[in-house]
Amino acid sequence: MRRSLGLTQEDLSKKTGVQCSVITRLERDKTSPRQAPRIIGRVLPALGAKFKAAFPETGGDPFDFVYPPNSFGGWIRNLRARRGLKLRDLADLLKVTPFTVIRYENNLSRPDPTVQKRLRRVFELNGELDRWFKGQS
Repeated sequence: MRRSLGLTQEDLSKKTGVQCSVITRLERDKTSPRQAPRIIGRVLPALGAKFKAAFPETGGDPFDFVYPPNSFGGWIRNLRARRGLKLRDLADLLKVTPFTVIRYENNLSRPDPTVQKRLRRVFELNGELDRWFKGQS
């Protein structure tokens, strides 16, 4: 997609603020799974229109294609990518450890009601968590 837009890695780097070496690793699928949501969150908006043309089955939403929000872990990873957050940044906002966020993203655990409230408040979520935590607040 970068090439079809006529962009070099340096051009994309300037457009997104992501280092060339990071873009190279991303294109070679050598990016750490923990770093990928933040990097993709910064790159996808720059490729948005071409992404929709290249992947029409996405319904036009590249984030949902890359990180399908069909589980709580997918949803939280999708949220982190959309916001361009590092793992540590999300952990700090939720007042949990980065390891805890990794567990959430891998569907190994779920946030307790206190962390759910922080999620709602920090990201101004209006009912978006309800499908994952019915009856909890």
